[in-house]
Order: sequence, then C-alpha cells, then structure tokens
Amino acid sequence: MSKLSWIITGLAIFFLCCSIGLIVPLMNTRNNLQNLQLQFAASQSEAKQLQTKYNSLQSDLATAQSNLVDFESVKSTLDVTKNALTEIQKVYPPRYFSSRNELEEWLGRTIPKIDKSQSIWNQHLQLQKLALADGYIWSVDFNYVLTMHPPVGSDLGYTSISCVVAGDSVYWVWADGHIQWVGWK
Repeated sequence: MSKLSWIITGLAIFFLCCSIGLIVPLMNTRNNLQNLQLQFAASQSEAKQLQTKYNSLQSDLATAQSNLVDFESVKSTLDVTKNALTEIQKVYPPRYFSSRNELEEWLGRTIPKIDKSQSIWNQHLQLQKLALADGYIWSVDFNYVLTMHPPVGSDLGYTSISCVVAGDSVYWVWADGHIQWVGWK
C-alpha cells in the first residue's frame, strides 16, 4: 500500500471513529432526552396528585378549624352550665337551717328586704320565697293566737307566723324577725 492509501485509510478510520464517537453520544443524548421526558411526565403526574392531596388537606384543615370553633362554643356553654349547676346545688334540695345562729344571720340579712307595706301574711310569703331562693325550707302558718311574746306593736289576736326548723329545734318566726323557740324537732 502506498502512502496515499495509508493516509486515506487512516483518514477513513479517523472519520469513522469520529462519526461513531459522535453518534454514540447523540444516541445517548436522545436516550437521556427520552428518559428526562418520561421523568418530567411522571413528575407532572406526581405534582397533580400532590396538589389534589394539598387541596384535600386544606379542606380538612378548614373543617377542623370550624369544628374547633364549635368545640370552643360548646366548652364555653358547658362551663356556664357547670357554674349554673353549682349554684343550683347550693340551694337544692332545700334544707333546714343548721342552727339558730344561721337562722338569725339569715334573718338579719333578709328582714330589710321585706316590703313592710304588705300584709303580715304577704310578708311571711316573701320570707318563704327568699328562704327557698337561698335553699332553706320555710313554712308559713295562719291563725295563730298571740299569747306569748308578741312582737312589739302587735295586738293579741290572730296573725301569721312562720314555723322554721334550725338545728334540732323548731322556732316560730314573726315577720319582724322575732324568733321564739317552740320545741325539739
């Protein structure tokens, strides 16, 4: 072989190697591009799924926040109800006064609230109503003949009195707050 044929053969081999070297990377680039396109499509699909999940979680969050507001409202109502129940339990069921002192202290606070312009009967009914509101049992009687310790300014005759239990004793109570021991219960 002549020099020229060696040169041509060398050049042919050189160009062949170069073209193979270019084709292989081009083929790899084409494969990489296809892989990237597939990955991009998969990523887009995953992004759509994540957006759907995000929207669902946002909806769940809004519902939970709404439920939390409802819960706070119910809790507030429950607290108010508990407080009201505690107040009711202080006066219900009604009870007798625990002692004469408790009766006297209660009368000291209550007698000034009584409307003295009302009849004695109505004054006792006012005492009865106030006693019940404070959780005490209070009985009113009519047609008592005043013979022992009538209140100042009253005439002997018929009037109204209250019969009240305090401790282990029974007392008569007049509308002006006068107390008279009657006996043991």
